[in-house]
Amino acid sequence: MNRYPLSTACTLATALLVAACDTRVETSQVSPPVQEHTQVKQININYREVSWEELIPKGDLDALLNPPEYIDDIVEGSAADSMPTTSTISEISEDESRYQAALTSTRIKPEFDNQQIRIAGFIVPIEFNDELTISSFLFVPYFGACIHLPPPPPNQVIHGSFPEGVQIEALYEPFTIEGKLRTLKKESEFGTAAYSMEVDRIHPYKE
Repeated sequence: MNRYPLSTACTLATALLVAACDTRVETSQVSPPVQEHTQVKQININYREVSWEELIPKGDLDALLNPPEYIDDIVEGSAADSMPTTSTISEISEDESRYQAALTSTRIKPEFDNQQIRIAGFIVPIEFNDELTISSFLFVPYFGACIHLPPPPPNQVIHGSFPEGVQIEALYEPFTIEGKLRTLKKESEFGTAAYSMEVDRIHPYKE
């Protein structure tokens, strides 16, 4: 069964960041904004600090924080570590059904649409040039999502667009992004994002 990778605190950004930073190397170099008006814009905007769990509707969050008891006994990569087939869906309990639905939920919090926010997480590059300058990416709450580990629920993924571009040295380094959040679903080869953002600024995460 593809599981959200944390058991009882799978959506808590703080725990995810701490776990992912155990083996960090030198601080990643982030390219500064290339246009002066971008810097002025950042100074005038009051960004709201947001945690990942705030982006999940209460029903989905409750389901993810209370997974079925057998989840902890499943060995990662085993035959049991796969989504149930349609023939077995009717046999699972209501709680299990809610949990499975929450793993792929695109439900959003509409009140976050057009909100200027700041959030910490990890970059999964989608579009970049020959100099490895990233202009489009998925922003996720834990390292390895969408590449090495099962992707988080779509309502825990932000599709980021950053025309100025950013260069990073290590994907396992956490970053903070700032910009206007939209409740617009985006599809990519790495997965679905229930939120999107025109990013104003990217900088290394600091506790």
